[in-house]
Amino acid sequence: MNLSGFVIFEGFKNKYMPNRLITFLVPVLFIVFCFKMVDNQKAVDRKVHYFQYDQAGYYSYLPAVFIYNQDWTFSFFDTNGMSSAQFLKDVNGVRFNKYPVGVSVLQAPFFLGGHLVAGLNGDAQNGFTKPYRRAVFLSVLFYVTLGLLILRNVLSRYFSNWTVFFSLGVIALGTNLIFYTTHEPLMSHAYSFFIFSCLVMLSDQYYRTQRGRYLLLMGVCAGFVLLTRIPNAIVFLVPVLWGIESRANLKARFLSFWSNRLSVFGAIGLTFLVFLPQLLYYKAVLGSFWIDSYGNERFFFGDPLIGKLFFSFRKGLLIYTPLVGFAFLGLFFLKRFFKAGFLAVTTYVIIQLYLVSSWGCWWYGGGFSMRPFVESLALLIFPLAALIEWSRLRYWSKFVFVGLLIPFFWLQELHLHQYCKSIIHNDSMSKESYKVIFGKRYPIGQEAMDKREEYLLRPDPGRVNHDAVFRKEMK
Repeated sequence: MNLSGFVIFEGFKNKYMPNRLITFLVPVLFIVFCFKMVDNQKAVDRKVHYFQYDQAGYYSYLPAVFIYNQDWTFSFFDTNGMSSAQFLKDVNGVRFNKYPVGVSVLQAPFFLGGHLVAGLNGDAQNGFTKPYRRAVFLSVLFYVTLGLLILRNVLSRYFSNWTVFFSLGVIALGTNLIFYTTHEPLMSHAYSFFIFSCLVMLSDQYYRTQRGRYLLLMGVCAGFVLLTRIPNAIVFLVPVLWGIESRANLKARFLSFWSNRLSVFGAIGLTFLVFLPQLLYYKAVLGSFWIDSYGNERFFFGDPLIGKLFFSFRKGLLIYTPLVGFAFLGLFFLKRFFKAGFLAVTTYVIIQLYLVSSWGCWWYGGGFSMRPFVESLALLIFPLAALIEWSRLRYWSKFVFVGLLIPFFWLQELHLHQYCKSIIHNDSMSKESYKVIFGKRYPIGQEAMDKREEYLLRPDPGRVNHDAVFRKEMK
């Protein structure tokens, strides 16, 4: 888009477009693109595409409870042509599901709808036929779209409508959020994105009103955070720090908690109540209310690999989802344009970077880009909005921003296409293999695929958890 075209567009949208309504356009486009991507990939038509490895673990509780009479051996996966061994771990001869129950709890209404449709259509009511797979997709699409609408409401209190529009557009269509909505919809990350969005909204509501009912609702959200992915507990810092701009604010916050202490205790109780199904599962299967489900996997707190997290060709966040870089850059403008959330967002991002980069398997297995940051997008959208707001104040910076946005969107779409077509390997890419496939779309030819295969660097997830030198040397 040249400069004159951009000026004409600015004049047109200011005169004819209802600015308030434009902020709803992104969630609508997101739904349209998601349906198109699922249709193009025919994901719903392939049973094994959804029900394997981590995704199977998150989903397995639903058929176990509603169809197979609480079969905690999950043997029905094997009898239906899949493998329960892909997600079960062994503890003293007892096999248990290491994945938490939160995704299944959130999906339950959609699962039951799929179960009803399967019966009406004459499909097998085994938890895996097409109506169940459609329910899986509709479930994650519902929660992510709702998360986007929630963030739109919060952003609209602090930023201009067009900043909200571009911010939502980048997060919804220019990151790996859309991948985990359409292609791996049973992973926890998209659901956690929704829960984070709710927690942000409730934190802002409490900051503005000091009403105890928002603390109670935050307790419910906190329970779902734990029930869906326990390492995400660091997001509990957000409601504590939201709206803190000085030491006086911090003191006032704790005084506010004390004056609403009954609601605080109620929130803690609700957190426990929501998390209770996980404890009951452990007790039923293992005879204990708690188990370290990660086993030999561990953190290396003295050696965070932040450089690899951002720039490794194996799974680098800024390599495969470059638009997220705008959000990190926006941290430098956040205090100026969003004081209410500056401390909460910045503290969360710093700790999240440290923890994620300190994990033994720092590339987090198979997946598109760095998947632990999918839920973090619900907070990273605020520094992104701050950067966009800053760029709108200067004539030249508008064009710089748009000039970078277009090629980065193209690169993001290319990476997504390549990953979905298995051109980008799920966990073994190297700089050399990336060069071989760069810019190429499916089909790229057998010669290029053979060359890519030659340069792949196969990981050793077991070794990285006990060999710090090997972990650090991995590219």
